[in-house]
Amino acid sequence: MLRQILSPLLLPLLLVGCVNGEKVIPVSTPSSLPKVIPVEVSDAMQREAETYADEHDVSIGEAIERVSIMEASGSLNAQLEQNEAKTFAGLWMTHQPEFRVIAAFTRDGEAILRPYVENTILAGVIETREVAVNQAELYSIEREAHQIVDRLGLSLVALTLVNIQENQVEIHIPDQDLLEDRLDEIFSLESDCSKWYCH
Repeated sequence: MLRQILSPLLLPLLLVGCVNGEKVIPVSTPSSLPKVIPVEVSDAMQREAETYADEHDVSIGEAIERVSIMEASGSLNAQLEQNEAKTFAGLWMTHQPEFRVIAAFTRDGEAILRPYVENTILAGVIETREVAVNQAELYSIEREAHQIVDRLGLSLVALTLVNIQENQVEIHIPDQDLLEDRLDEIFSLESDCSKWYCH
């Protein structure tokens, strides 16, 4: 009976050590994902995890897990951009109130994502969102918006950017009077400006 109680408590302690010469860190706590993932922790990752732990008020173990997830998310993002360009609309992370990875698709997100994340560190923390416009189209619209801003002589005061989380292209012009003066010109051009959010 005592052995059954102590075994789960000792398992994380036993996993700290070396496996094939690699340092293994228990990156699971009762408040995080229900798994222990072997991670080779470089000095750079350790420093990044320490900074992350301070910024987000989490343990070093949780920070190492999150940094590992962020690295895996970067690789996943590149794969989805290359292989799923027709439907992939971007990937981002939230850190508060809950750590999550979000992948946006124009359709069938869960089915598309499943083979990429099954049996990986991302499986328990990633979710999908359905949006209207894929990432490639958003960047195409942003290039068009930049050209229009440039033609209107606003490129020194305006910023165009893609907001992946909101699935939109934005034009930021800090001078509201200048914006109002130029809106008629912007909307009279051939482009469909309804795709943009200006503020």
